[in-house]
Amino acid sequence: MGTFGLVLAADVLYERKNAAALADLAPKLLAPGGEVVFADPRRNEAPVFLKAMEGLGFEDTIEDATVEQATRKVTVLLHRLRR
Repeated sequence: MGTFGLVLAADVLYERKNAAALADLAPKLLAPGGEVVFADPRRNEAPVFLKAMEGLGFEDTIEDATVEQATRKVTVLLHRLRR
């Protein structure tokens, strides 16, 4: 498996088990100095993932983004995670 300077994930946390799996996988995919950008529409399991990433030494910078989806607008949180 290779490593990357940027790992993107969007709306991937539907179940608690996915939070732990993503927190395990994301650091393995990152090259030194890399960044994970995680787009979250405020799923219940997102805090589990973010706490696990914090425990691995990642800092979280958060910004809001509005995405148009068919006839409605959805606000998501963009988490930029770096060590």
